[in-house]
Amino acid sequence: MERLFQRSRKADLVMLAVSVDTDPKVVARFLNEQRFTFTVGLDPTMRLADAYGVRALPASFIVDRRGRLAAFAFGPRRWDDGAAQALIEGMSR
Repeated sequence: MERLFQRSRKADLVMLAVSVDTDPKVVARFLNEQRFTFTVGLDPTMRLADAYGVRALPASFIVDRRGRLAAFAFGPRRWDDGAAQALIEGMSR
């Protein structure tokens, strides 16, 4: 996700990761290790996850500039490959 974010900054990509972990200390340690440059929020009560119908983790949602859901994926994905880059570039046109 970090590599996709870095490559897509010129396309005005806004990336938000949300952790549903209930222990903020665990999240803080992970973020410190990973050194993400995008925003990471906390959803320990899973209110946001429930609102988006998350039933598997990780879950990824791509929302366009108008706030519409453009794509989603449940389970792990490679977000630094050509397909992910093409998806983001296609949305910025």
